[in-house]
Amino acid sequence: MNLTNEKVKHTVFGKGVIKSHEEDILTIWFERLNEEKQFEYPDSLGSFIKLENQELWPEIEKIKKENNREQTAKKLVEDEANREKARRRKFERAVNNANNSSKKKSDKTNVAFHCSYCDGGIESNTVGFADICSEEMMNHNVKVAKQIWCKSDDSKCRKYLDGEISKEALDIKSNDDNFVCYESQMLEKWRAYVGVVQSGERKGKPKTLRGINAHSLAILSTQRPTDMDEERFIFAVFIVHERHIGGQCEDGYVGAHDKYRIKLTLEEAKQLRFWTYHVNTTKPESMVFGRALQRYWTDLQSAQLLKDIVRIKRGTEDEALSKEIFKFYCDTHTLDYLNIASPSGALIK
Repeated sequence: MNLTNEKVKHTVFGKGVIKSHEEDILTIWFERLNEEKQFEYPDSLGSFIKLENQELWPEIEKIKKENNREQTAKKLVEDEANREKARRRKFERAVNNANNSSKKKSDKTNVAFHCSYCDGGIESNTVGFADICSEEMMNHNVKVAKQIWCKSDDSKCRKYLDGEISKEALDIKSNDDNFVCYESQMLEKWRAYVGVVQSGERKGKPKTLRGINAHSLAILSTQRPTDMDEERFIFAVFIVHERHIGGQCEDGYVGAHDKYRIKLTLEEAKQLRFWTYHVNTTKPESMVFGRALQRYWTDLQSAQLLKDIVRIKRGTEDEALSKEIFKFYCDTHTLDYLNIASPSGALIK
């Protein structure tokens, strides 16, 4: 639309005629001033300049709306670019500070948990860990694998298998929120058990997890009775809750962030092999978790895992959450989420 020769009225300068219309500039000659002035097009129209020909207004209004949309979109792109520049500057400063530090600190500030396989509550969208085990799995954990808690004198599952309590009593204890085992409630309560000190002055007290703080990543791993050690998989992860400070676990548990927690289906979990990311530092060729309840992961290993979860969750209802957790973790650990190296765990090496 070209508005050359159209008559207008300015709120201050009075009547005028558009002498030229070049892209986003209007040149208007005002009779009272006997001079020309330039104005932005289309922004100036409608606010303090009125066209005499009102039939043109609907088309101009349409152009103004489209122009506003384009400006808004442009601003969003510019804002995102500025945020990206700021994030990169922050990351570069953090890297420089780390490189200039005279005291090298370990970045193994994340923890992977050894979880005895629990098929309780298993459905198409979950791997289990939400109710007491099936009788077959109880028997395996108590009498075959002889898991420490499962076979203990206090284990309700052992008592049931030995005929000391009924199945109904075991179900009632579980469903009434009384403790059976921490695995059976892991994905209901979203917390992981750290274990207790076995000897010394702190015997019987919860362990202290070295370097684990708010915003560390907790990785829940397991393997089924028929799986080889190298087939251990990761079935859920969560960001450690803000209240967790200095590795202390007064109640014996590490709790999850209220939002940043995500579980996987069995098919998804089988794509996340524990040893794809982790490696035994003393025996790199060994892919055995052993009897330890935890292993420490580096920040990079954790970011590699979260990146793969984003890939696996693509197209699912958890896609947005997986991306948010990945971005949050990288931001809080000064990692460039656009440049995360490929995993180099024992399975890769």
